[in-house]
Amino acid sequence: MIENATNEEVQGQIETENEREGLKVLITSDNPQEELIAKLANLEVEVEWQKIAEPLTSLDDTFTFRHLKPVFDYADKNGIDVVIAVDSTYDKFTLGVRKLVTGSFVLLNIHHTSLILAKLLLENHGSLSCKKSIFITDLLDKLFAKHEASITTIPNLLTPLKEQADFLLSEPDETLFISENQEILLKGQQDSLGYLLSRLILAAKKS
Repeated sequence: MIENATNEEVQGQIETENEREGLKVLITSDNPQEELIAKLANLEVEVEWQKIAEPLTSLDDTFTFRHLKPVFDYADKNGIDVVIAVDSTYDKFTLGVRKLVTGSFVLLNIHHTSLILAKLLLENHGSLSCKKSIFITDLLDKLFAKHEASITTIPNLLTPLKEQADFLLSEPDETLFISENQEILLKGQQDSLGYLLSRLILAAKKS
């Protein structure tokens, strides 16, 4: 389980990006992400793309610091503020942010990312529910309880989420699905990836 202090520190890492002039975002992936780049560019941030040196190779594979070390080195030298790693084949993503405004990059794990996203969505959506893997932090349960929102823990939430019965048979309302394999989907949004990443970048820009 992630401690509250850790969660607050990571949330701060995202939010302190607004102190910089002209947020710079780097997307790295196995294939170009033109639609995502255009969507984030509409938020008035600088966005560039770079092919990932070591893409994921299986459903169970997840982004690690090893996958993103070359990208972080480039981002550090070129004044990038936020790194987004996307795998188009397995529908996974993760984030890299600086420890401090001018510090080195840290890779957020699925617990950090899901907590930050859930907090943003709960604060801005009229209604939101969540279905998460049993391996995802219990702090999400406390967060949803605080907002009096529904959350369900599923013992065996496999990847890819879009093919699982729990996803296909879920309610038509917006439901946040989170697997332990860096898969986060917001059912009810046609472009889940673009929407979720837009929420994160807007939070980074927030004044």
